[in-house]
Amino acid sequence: MSQANTHLPFMLSYYQSQRPDGTHVQRYVGDKSEKLLKLLGEKVVKDQSWAIHSHGAWLRVESDNSELFERIVIVLPRPEQHSPKLFTPWAEGRLKHLARYVERTNSGRIVRFLVQKQVVIAILMARRGFDLQDPLCPLPESTVVPGLLKLFDREINMYINWMSDEELSFIQALKLHKIPQAHNTPQYKLSLDILPTVLGLKGKSPIPLHPVTLMRGVIGEIAEQLDSRGIEPPDSDLRGWRKLHDKYKRSLQRRQNEACIRELDSLAAKIDLTQPSYPQVSTWLSQLDGGRVEPLVPLRLVLAIMCLIAALWVLWSQQGG
Repeated sequence: MSQANTHLPFMLSYYQSQRPDGTHVQRYVGDKSEKLLKLLGEKVVKDQSWAIHSHGAWLRVESDNSELFERIVIVLPRPEQHSPKLFTPWAEGRLKHLARYVERTNSGRIVRFLVQKQVVIAILMARRGFDLQDPLCPLPESTVVPGLLKLFDREINMYINWMSDEELSFIQALKLHKIPQAHNTPQYKLSLDILPTVLGLKGKSPIPLHPVTLMRGVIGEIAEQLDSRGIEPPDSDLRGWRKLHDKYKRSLQRRQNEACIRELDSLAAKIDLTQPSYPQVSTWLSQLDGGRVEPLVPLRLVLAIMCLIAALWVLWSQQGG
């Protein structure tokens, strides 16, 4: 049995045996929040408040590197009816699952653990990200999109294996990250917001989001964004060969966008038509290559021009002879 499967009963046991409504979390935050933050030496980000879930809560605090990361305090308070001997291993286990997942997916890192009789606490440094529909979202070039979707597919499968949530019942958001790579081009990645998986739900339970539905929505949204944003306008200051080179690059980028959009639209239509299982969608995603880029000059026109040149050369040769 794989490591992921051995954790299935552990991850689900609390939800099956106890379904708290978050009142014990609200009570703990109301009574202990100020003292807790002082103990941790953390300062709350302006206009931020605790997000209360059924099993725990989280709060954004100030970070030294706020442009790239957000610092999050996570608390799992012990319900009164649970003994510390049962509660503490459970809470530590959930936070360790969170730590392994965010590190494996390069979406964050837990930098501090604090275990007490009444509560288990962690501080998460999570990468800042953008909603795909945000106009400020740094959408990658179309040539990067196939790799982006393949990586996201791998992380969805990892989430299902590690967190025992095949229907994505606790996923309520996803983010696009632009990760700096020193002197190399930045890496783009999509990540799931998995805090609700660890902390429980907030308010009413959302409708489970099947992985096929999620991936279909992401494919459609990326295709729509590529189509609506187009490409950057030309630089009016360029002159001579630089202007020609820029014109060629933008023409190539436009054709690459169109090819990628066609491939994404085709995959979305295939999903809608066949209603496949998620493993089948994973197989289709592995075959993405960005689509066939239409040549700047049609091949038939190139052949016609070559034939015309050859005919003129033969005619000239005959006349010269």
